[in-house]
Amino acid sequence: MSHESDNPKWPPEAGDPKTLPTEMQPPAGLEDRVVNALQERRLLDETTTTARQHVGWRAVRASLAAAACVALVAVGFFLGKAMENTVLPVTTTLTGGETDLYALLLYETDGYDRAIGAEAMQRYSEYSNWVAVARQRGQFVTGEDLEVDRGWLLVPSADGVEVERSTSIAANAPLSGMFLVRATDADDVLDLARELPHIKHGGQVLVQKTIPTDVPPQPGE
Repeated sequence: MSHESDNPKWPPEAGDPKTLPTEMQPPAGLEDRVVNALQERRLLDETTTTARQHVGWRAVRASLAAAACVALVAVGFFLGKAMENTVLPVTTTLTGGETDLYALLLYETDGYDRAIGAEAMQRYSEYSNWVAVARQRGQFVTGEDLEVDRGWLLVPSADGVEVERSTSIAANAPLSGMFLVRATDADDVLDLARELPHIKHGGQVLVQKTIPTDVPPQPGE
């Protein structure tokens, strides 16, 4: 019993999804060529009926489809392996663009050797020389030393914001941003810091005063 849906029109009529074919039709004469090739290799009896030839074509077509699926899986596998070692560009700015500015944040960990006296002046000279070289390369923007013995940590609280005297942040807390701001004193900067939305979203803000360490540019630079 034949139904109209068993033989969809080709090409299908625009705007009528019901007329879309459920499978691609083979080129004219392809079935005969395949059958003849199978008969020549004695893989198909010459007395095979037309019905059996049709069944044979379906088997060949199914084999080809299976081979195509295997090939696609293999291609996907090798593409996935290739992507594992591919570093994709990461864009994290709100505007979708990338920036060439980087923040170098220096932490004094437990193993840090804090210099004092003449050694501190020598170390200051080392940092100053590094700044001078970076400026000559056109890479230096700005930099400041920080007071490591005085600071304030702003954390969320039931009243909104709680201020603690500290120069340390919670353990394993990632640094997600930084601002350099101007203020007349500690109260002024803390008032400004309290307004940061970062705190109401559960984040913490560490406030420390900077110590100028910039190297004045030489004439002609």
